[in-house]
Amino acid sequence: MRRTDGIGEWRMEGSRAAVTHARWCAVLLLMIGGLPGLRAESRTLVSALQRPKLEISALRARKTRIEGGDWDDKTEWVSLTIRIRNLELNKDLTGLTAHYWIFGKSVIDRKVYKVIQVGEFSFSLSSARDGREITHESEEVILRWDNTDARFGERYDGWLIVVENAEREVVAVKSTNPAWERDFDSAFSLQKNGHVDSRFRSAPEPTR
Repeated sequence: MRRTDGIGEWRMEGSRAAVTHARWCAVLLLMIGGLPGLRAESRTLVSALQRPKLEISALRARKTRIEGGDWDDKTEWVSLTIRIRNLELNKDLTGLTAHYWIFGKSVIDRKVYKVIQVGEFSFSLSSARDGREITHESEEVILRWDNTDARFGERYDGWLIVVENAEREVVAVKSTNPAWERDFDSAFSLQKNGHVDSRFRSAPEPTR
């Protein structure tokens, strides 16, 4: 039975509005959490004049051997030695954080990449000779693949490194792939073992 007094109708309409608002909020939260690259916070690279002079490099430890059920199955051990050097002559750099991602490329579909490692570390660099450089060793990841008849797995392909200052401003970006440098902001939504395309958009795991 519907109430006809003004107070009752107002309360009922107010309840319906509150429920509708809550449902729309839930939908928006699901959209933000479910779409790769769409996050409440976005990051942009500061202007060239604001960037500290940093030299960034990453050396991959190469270790691959034939191993597995077939004669041509391969096992690949992947890790990076990341080096960041302060090139400023009279300026200490403090409160920095380096974020890094390591990628493997699918043997089945070369347009699809797997995020094989995600990591970060905090550091500061002095302008003095002894404290100019920091070295960080990533955790080792094991990849297994075959690119002959029984094609499966992913091979190591490259990395992306993004450096933020204490104010969470991006001050440096370096990668083995120039396209990843342009889309670095979307990398912050990536999860280890996820599959993406070259623009860091979610992709299905390739199957034969």
